[in-house]
Amino acid sequence: MEEVIHGQIKGKGIDDIDELILDSWHGSEISTEEKKMLEGYPNICFLSLAGCGLDSLANFPYLPGLLQLELSNNNIRNGLENISCLKELTHLSLEGNQFTNIDDLKPLAKLSKLVSLELIGCPISEIEDYGKSIFGMMPELQILDGCDADGNEISILTNEEEEYDEDEIDESEGEYNEEEDYESDEEELPMKRQGNRNYSESDEEAGAKKPKKHK
Repeated sequence: MEEVIHGQIKGKGIDDIDELILDSWHGSEISTEEKKMLEGYPNICFLSLAGCGLDSLANFPYLPGLLQLELSNNNIRNGLENISCLKELTHLSLEGNQFTNIDDLKPLAKLSKLVSLELIGCPISEIEDYGKSIFGMMPELQILDGCDADGNEISILTNEEEEYDEDEIDESEGEYNEEEDYESDEEELPMKRQGNRNYSESDEEAGAKKPKKHK
C-alpha cells in the first residue's frame, strides 16, 4: 500500500492530500502499519478501496474528515462497526459485496450524516422491500442505490464527476464567449469598411479639386 500511496502524493505536502484512490492495492485486510500510515493524512475526504479483495474491515483507519468512502466490489460481509466512527461520512458505496441481511448494516445507523448508500450487487439487495427496512433504520438516509425512499431515481455526482461537470461548463462558456467575440468583430467590420469608403471618397474629391500641373 505504501508504494501506491507514494505514487499519488508525489510532490505534495501532507496537508494538501485530500483524496486517495487505492484501487490498485490488493489485500484481504488492512494491517496495523497500513492503518497508521493512512491516519497520517488527516485531511482526506475521499478514499477509494474498490476491488481490492478486502474481506475484513478490521484495522480500518480513523479519518475524522472523511466524506466519501468507496468499498465496492470486495468480499466484505460484516464488520461495519469498524467504520461507524466516521461521523462526517455522507456517501458510502458497498456495492458488489457480500452483505446478506439487515442486521449486518445496523452499525451504519450511527452515521448520522450519511445521505447516500449503495448496496447494488449485494445479496441483501435481492430481498423484497429491503429498502424500506434500511430507510427505517437510517432516518437521515436520502438515497439508496440511486433512489429515494419512494423509489424515485436520484442523480448522484461524486467529487470527480462534479469536477468533470464543472470543466464541461467552463468549456461551453468559453465557446460561447468566443462566438460572442466573433459576432462583435463581424459587427465592427461594416463600420470599418464604411469608414474606409468615406476616406477614399474624400480623397477622390480632394484630388479632383487639386489644379493640374501644366507641362
